[in-house]
Amino acid sequence: MRVGVLGEGSWQAVQIFNELFGEMAEVMSDDIPDDISCKEPPGYDILVLLNDHKLVKSALRSLKSGAVALVNTDGVPLSALLGFDGQIVTFGFNSRACVTASSIAGGNIQVCIQRSMLTLNGDVLQEQEFPVSMPSRDPSAVLAVCACALLCGLDAARRQ
Repeated sequence: MRVGVLGEGSWQAVQIFNELFGEMAEVMSDDIPDDISCKEPPGYDILVLLNDHKLVKSALRSLKSGAVALVNTDGVPLSALLGFDGQIVTFGFNSRACVTASSIAGGNIQVCIQRSMLTLNGDVLQEQEFPVSMPSRDPSAVLAVCACALLCGLDAARRQ
């Protein structure tokens, strides 16, 4: 499973993910060629877009067929995804995000999945809530990691 993370704060999201689940994620560098189709794309299974970035379009072309774009609705305009025909899962702190937080208190975040979604192996993940410990962590990065872990079929609730 390959996960690419693009945008400001990507190092922290990758660090959290790799601490919890092993070396599955990597930060995408800012030197993605504008025409990535002329080179062999990295073949990510999931692309995490943390915020609006000049390379969103090129990064989307780096995905495998059947891959997922995991998009922070607080930082990436959905218009940036026009033309992308893969699965899009949103996360963030607004009522329209698929994966959001229902509360944040005392170093814990209550992660809420507001709509069912398909994991990469085709399982349906139903609406649910679960607590995650996040001492000294950026809440947006924690949401991104939880959403990514769930898409990969990993049990984020037990990997605190």
